[in-house]
Amino acid sequence: HLIRTANEGLASARNTGMAAATGEIVAYIDVDARPERHWLVYLAITFTTTSDAAVGGPNIAPTGAGGVADSVDRAPGGPIHVLVSDREAEHIPGCNMAIRKDCLEAIGGFDPRFRVAGDDVDICWRIHERGWTIGFSPAAMVWHQPRNSVRAYYKQQFGYGKAEALLERKWPQKYNRGGQPSWSGRIYGTGAARSQRWRIYYGTWGSSLFQSVYDRAPGTLASLPLMPEWYLLIALFAATSVFGLVWEPFFFETPLLGSPVALIALGVVVAALAARAARGAWLAQRHLPGPRRTRLRPLAVTTLLHLAQPLARLTGRPRQGLTPWRRRTR
Repeated sequence: HLIRTANEGLASARNTGMAAATGEIVAYIDVDARPERHWLVYLAITFTTTSDAAVGGPNIAPTGAGGVADSVDRAPGGPIHVLVSDREAEHIPGCNMAIRKDCLEAIGGFDPRFRVAGDDVDICWRIHERGWTIGFSPAAMVWHQPRNSVRAYYKQQFGYGKAEALLERKWPQKYNRGGQPSWSGRIYGTGAARSQRWRIYYGTWGSSLFQSVYDRAPGTLASLPLMPEWYLLIALFAATSVFGLVWEPFFFETPLLGSPVALIALGVVVAALAARAARGAWLAQRHLPGPRRTRLRPLAVTTLLHLAQPLARLTGRPRQGLTPWRRRTR
């Protein structure tokens, strides 16, 4: 049945589907995703063999999605799952998600305040809050088309930044003072940060299925340039450098923030950001087939996306009040 409604947001549309569904399981997929032939079969098998309240699976970009789309697939910030084991998930994205209808109704469905994104994170956290588990079926796969332009990718990440702010307001206990969510599991995907050489071709379909076994989690220092707040450091050192050049007494009264020191600090944080982006793009690209000379343009685009992703989220977060200087509710 095709149900036409007014545009009231993503979560509201999911609730409309839940209300219309007559089965025991409500499965969700996005308009830019295409299910593998036996997608529902593998989801149903997992439900019949476990007590999981929800089950999800991997979403993989189709082969030959396009030049920019291929780079977007290897960039950070995509809708990917977070696993605590091979069969249990902490988070499953809304483009590949199935939930027992009685459980979904018991927690009140999706929160309609999440119009663009964040609804799947919120529903997973509410499921865990009830003490229920979320399963993961590696065979329940959907083909998910990445954004096909840099502008579309930036807009997507901007929306994710706004959704993060809404989530932080609702779940302050899930976020640290810097505004970063804490995950107990591992974030998977080809765009995830990597720290060492790949093994076993990143698992099935190159989707890092065995990441927890073969790849170390990135440390705090390695993750800092990936955070939106890194751009605030760049802006701080740039502002103090200009201020020290324009107003000379500032240099003598505050030598640690004077123009030369601030310029050096600015160079360090910019270099660290560029190096981290280039390394992340190279590690995501180097296992691909084909001659190396054909990879220069995708490598450059992927590096650009690595740089744009934290900036997009940084500009989206303040729209909903998520700033490093915000007042915490607890």
